[in-house]
Amino acid sequence: MPHMKIISTSQGHSHRYEDLNRQIYNCNVNIYFNQKCIRKNIIPNFDMIKIPKVSPASKFTQQKASTIRIKVEIKYLYIKKN
Repeated sequence: MPHMKIISTSQGHSHRYEDLNRQIYNCNVNIYFNQKCIRKNIIPNFDMIKIPKVSPASKFTQQKASTIRIKVEIKYLYIKKN
C-alpha cells in the first residue's frame, strides 16, 4: 500500500493548534481593522447600510448606524476569540 499516508496522533494535534492559532490571529486582525475604522470615521464596504437620502438627518443616521454595527461586530469578534 504505497499510497497510504500514515499520520501520527501528534501531527493531528499540531494541525489543530495551527488552525486555532490562525483563527485567533484573523480575529485579532479584524478587531484591529474595525477599531481603526471607528477612530478614523471610515465606513468599510461590508458595512454599507442603505438609507434613503431624503433629509439632512439621513447622513447622521447612516453614520450612526454604521458605527453601531461596527461596534457590535467588534463585540462579536471578542466573544468568538474567547
